[in-house]
Amino acid sequence: MKNRQTYHFQALYFFIFFGQGALIPYLALYFSNDAFGLSASEIGTIVAIGPILSIFLQPVWGIAADRLGKPKRLLLVAMLAAGIFTLSYLLTSAYLLLLLISCIWALFQCAHIPLVDTLAIEYTRKRKVDYGALRLFGSAGFALAVFILGQITEEGGLGLIFYATGAAWILGFLVLIGIEETGSVNVSHR
Repeated sequence: MKNRQTYHFQALYFFIFFGQGALIPYLALYFSNDAFGLSASEIGTIVAIGPILSIFLQPVWGIAADRLGKPKRLLLVAMLAAGIFTLSYLLTSAYLLLLLISCIWALFQCAHIPLVDTLAIEYTRKRKVDYGALRLFGSAGFALAVFILGQITEEGGLGLIFYATGAAWILGFLVLIGIEETGSVNVSHR
């Protein structure tokens, strides 16, 4: 059981960070396409809104996880919603709609790392597993995604970043279903 859970956490970190590596480094490049007709400041705003909102939204996710005592359930919602909203970027080229999508996307995406860290730290503490052995797979996922998407977007177009990210987060959602919560946790201070 311990090994299965460890593999689930490693895969979850891989998919969460793969999704980020497939999207975030390429987002500004995607929107710089002349078809969008966006100015540099509009592109900057679309790309920056996620990190800015994360400053305010991550504590809200932490408070919700504290109050509900079920960070896994919140992470399931956040991963599924972020995976779906990632694909909605493909539906419009209008600046205000893209900004709205970015805000909604950020609402769910910013919960991934704090909530998976909460689950993983609790698991490693109770099961005496090395946290770094889990988290390393996140770094590998990010690096692999940046490399792979850099290669395939040259041939297939930058729109592939949204499909790769959505698919990674949906796969992460499926992996997360198999992870058992080890008990109540407190995440608001993270």
